[in-house]
Amino acid sequence: MKTILRTAAALAAVSCLAGCLGAPTPSSTLHTMSRFQAEPVPERDADAVDLFLHPVSVAPQLDRSQIVVVSPGDEGILVPLPLDRWASSLKDEAAHELWVAIERERTAYRVRPVPTRTPPADAATLRVVLLHAEGAFAEGRVAGSVHLVADCTLTRPGQSERHWVARFTRTPDAPTVSAYVDTLRDLLADLAASIPD
Repeated sequence: MKTILRTAAALAAVSCLAGCLGAPTPSSTLHTMSRFQAEPVPERDADAVDLFLHPVSVAPQLDRSQIVVVSPGDEGILVPLPLDRWASSLKDEAAHELWVAIERERTAYRVRPVPTRTPPADAATLRVVLLHAEGAFAEGRVAGSVHLVADCTLTRPGQSERHWVARFTRTPDAPTVSAYVDTLRDLLADLAASIPD
């Protein structure tokens, strides 16, 4: 009798395990804003200024591993896409792409990371806080435009501090998450182009 109970228990356990393992689980897709082919960087201006780029900050509602979008409807609630994640954090993705875009778009600056000590007195500094970086999704597709709002502060030697809120909107080429991510990268290029000399 004990042998029959053990066998029945073992078969039940195997059946349960097979049922759990047999059901396919969707895997996450990792997204990056980085282009895999580097674009040439134009020559710097002869009088180019070192621009120390502080780490990019993001609003708390965007600071997560999943890509965050606006829910469909009038509510405008931010929701994470459960299966679409950043390859690194949004902060790191945005910082890298902003760096690349400034190098490409603004020849008046040589971008540098902020040193652990105070930047040199003759250098400029830039702080960027991403307040909004999202678009609407409906039924798993991009629905409309993608928006980026950033709070920016530029400090240049001998000039007063410049503060501005940059707002940009673009429509993705396709209604996919990959096109959405590419559009965010393009919006960061728009932000780089808006940095005053």
